[in-house]
Amino acid sequence: MEKKVSLTFIAGENVELWAPSVENVELYAKWINLPSGRLYSRTPLPQSISQLKKILEPQSEDSIKTSIYFEIYHKKDMKSIGIVGLSDINWLNRNAHFFVNIGEPEYWGKGLAVESLKLLIIYSFEDLNLHKLYTGVFTPNKQSIRVLEKLGLIHEATLKEEMYVDGTYYDALKYRVFKKEWFERMEK
Repeated sequence: MEKKVSLTFIAGENVELWAPSVENVELYAKWINLPSGRLYSRTPLPQSISQLKKILEPQSEDSIKTSIYFEIYHKKDMKSIGIVGLSDINWLNRNAHFFVNIGEPEYWGKGLAVESLKLLIIYSFEDLNLHKLYTGVFTPNKQSIRVLEKLGLIHEATLKEEMYVDGTYYDALKYRVFKKEWFERMEK
């Protein structure tokens, strides 16, 4: 396999977080549109390559950046395997929604979502000086719930029958972490 030039922004043990690349937009579309991956995701509608390219286009210097995305690069296998990032960044109140999508199913259940989110959380609190990060997951998504619990996030609320999938309503679980409690936990 041809070795790519390192675009490392944040390095972890098994993964690196890279700035997303327009050259990989077809790969991102594949991950987002993967039926098994999007079943309980927040993007139930198909995403086109042109839609994703618009997201990756540079914003004007006058606009406030409300999303930050990273490509997850597997160091040993030298390949991109997913996306992690922040959305709905509120710079005034210093909070943001976070997400992860391991797009390659053969990498599910290997702790790479946990590692990628740890890197993102540290970046969010140390470099961006955010105060609170939050996310949501639907009850049938047991893998994502385990990831959030491994990270030690706090279950803050349950929204009853929030999502309708294949004839059934499911609850949405809301999780959060504050900067202070994250670093207190890291010191232990």
